[in-house]
Amino acid sequence: TDTVCVRFAALCLANLSLEEEGREVITDVGGCMEALVDDVRYSDADVQRFCLQTLGNLCFLPRSRDALMSVQGSLEVLCNALESKNSNVVRYSAGCIRTLVGDPYTRERLKEIEGIKRVLLSLTSHKNAKVREHSTSALARMYGDQHPSPSSTYPQNTGPNPSYTVMRTSPQAASVPHGGGGSGTQYNNQPAWNS
Repeated sequence: TDTVCVRFAALCLANLSLEEEGREVITDVGGCMEALVDDVRYSDADVQRFCLQTLGNLCFLPRSRDALMSVQGSLEVLCNALESKNSNVVRYSAGCIRTLVGDPYTRERLKEIEGIKRVLLSLTSHKNAKVREHSTSALARMYGDQHPSPSSTYPQNTGPNPSYTVMRTSPQAASVPHGGGGSGTQYNNQPAWNS
């Protein structure tokens, strides 16, 4: 089905974005950034998550971050994903925002989004520990000492090539809906930084 194809394509981009060279390739492909932003609104939560993982990884490169910022409505799409009912979508949206606020320009642009502070504050008590961590860190970076922060407001294990980790898998495994429990279907939701 179309959803399976889109899910697999999003998974491939997420895997490609794990390395700096892959991030550069994705950034250089015309229309790719727009498609990723559009697919964050796709009806399938796995497609949304894989696109958010890709965007989060791309945001580690200034050139890619600038390309994302040039997509009209991109920050609003990321912020809307924070209110998803799917905790993995929320997690990777918060992680992407956490990365974005490391840049002064995108930080100020994010602060202009109506309700962002309220949403991030509400996520500091989310059931998912990574959502809490990402939202607390983003708030601390955006608003300074006005909010409690973890020991560091930056990703912990950045090293030379920070990225979210995506399990490399087959198209068959990617076609099983998240939580479907099919054999071989496992998703590694741990970002490489701060695992």
